[in-house]
Amino acid sequence: YSKRNLQQIHKEVRRAVLGPHYEYDLVAAVYAIRLLLVRRIFIAENEIPQEEELFPLTSNYVKDRSTIRNELKVCFKNTYDVEWVIKTVITSISFGANFEAHAYPDEHTGKPVIPSLETLIKSDIDRANFVKHPWVIAFRKEQKQLTDFVFNYYKDLPGLIQQIKDIPDMYSPVANRLRKAKLTSYLFQTTEYEIMDNVTSNIDYLIRIHDGVLTRRKIFADERQDINWRLKNDYAPYIQLEQSSVDGYFNISEEKTEDMSQHKQFIKEQERKAIEVNK
Repeated sequence: YSKRNLQQIHKEVRRAVLGPHYEYDLVAAVYAIRLLLVRRIFIAENEIPQEEELFPLTSNYVKDRSTIRNELKVCFKNTYDVEWVIKTVITSISFGANFEAHAYPDEHTGKPVIPSLETLIKSDIDRANFVKHPWVIAFRKEQKQLTDFVFNYYKDLPGLIQQIKDIPDMYSPVANRLRKAKLTSYLFQTTEYEIMDNVTSNIDYLIRIHDGVLTRRKIFADERQDINWRLKNDYAPYIQLEQSSVDGYFNISEEKTEDMSQHKQFIKEQERKAIEVNK
């Protein structure tokens, strides 16, 4: 038994419940964190990090995802909300989505289970165009290589094995073999949580949602610069925080008024602290 919480409900409902607020997310979080897992392997082995050279398509996607997504729009002629579909499908690749699978009966209900790709891209023509796009083919291949690279290193770390040994479903019940998807998911989630602890260590926030944080007050440019400088030094240059393109129910005049009021209050607080330090 579990209860609904603000992390689980639809984001539009959450925005209405929370009222006026600002949203911030890690840039291309899924793939930035996957690169970071590779980077940490090099660091652990006292080697110069080469994750961006080893996995260039992943690195390019983190740096310029908008251009890549726009180029993939050529695959779609019969799909609604193409930008959202492309973003979601690319994210699903990181979690090992099976593009070739067809609907199959659920083992408990017998009802057909539709793989995520068919659910997201309902048009057979659009789906076929997307799957055979050269970038998609190369990107999927690189993600498999990246997952194998991470799994093959971490699966043999005694300290990590001790941490995960009691996690449900981490091991196959038949062969008692460590599951690749479960381990890489665990590594991703713990790293994401660590980074977001870092982001929220010195800001007031309403709620954290995976790789994002919602605040009542806007995080000003100089504050975000400080956060990103810290993330760059503690993790990697591509681990960065950005303001979401959609924030919670501000109209233009309200947002400008709120910005000015909050900024003045922020400056007053900084001046007060400076005076106290000088005393």
